[in-house]
Amino acid sequence: MKKLIKKTPTLILRLLCMLPAIEIAHSQDVKFLTPYAIGETIQTENNNYQVVPNGVVRNQASLNDENSNIIWQSNIGEYEVYIQSTPIRSEYDDSSNEKYFLVYDTDKEKAAIFTGNIIIELNGNANADEIAMFHQLKLVHNFTAINQSFFLIPSINVLSIKLEALLSDNRVKNAYPEIIENFRRAQ
Repeated sequence: MKKLIKKTPTLILRLLCMLPAIEIAHSQDVKFLTPYAIGETIQTENNNYQVVPNGVVRNQASLNDENSNIIWQSNIGEYEVYIQSTPIRSEYDDSSNEKYFLVYDTDKEKAAIFTGNIIIELNGNANADEIAMFHQLKLVHNFTAINQSFFLIPSINVLSIKLEALLSDNRVKNAYPEIIENFRRAQ
């Protein structure tokens, strides 16, 4: 017990030195995204996100540091995220190959990533392929054991329309956008 008491100040000092590093690694100061969050609105049960049209999200580091068009860049978890001075896509044109969207909730000051997918919980033995064809969506994953499917939307501009149509379909129990909110790298 005496050894533990003697080592306690050292342990506390080490812990206090580690806390700022942990906080920096797991927090993102993203308030500056507010003026960039001007695109399509994505509503979830707990958040109200705006798309950042100038935002680019990639799940691998592939940036060219010499690109003068980039005004901000960061790693958020396993994602490379950056903002360009000019949008790669406009609010009305989704011709870009970029399928992930940087989104921002101004009320909660929270950045997230919309994957371009809608997650659907199917009723009973509903056929995901038929639902995809009927709603003009691309089926990307079908997990029949848990009655869930992931559908890629053709354009972010139709997200709310597709969600509304899917929620009114009796073959669908629930539908919501796939949003990645908690960015932590595996240790």
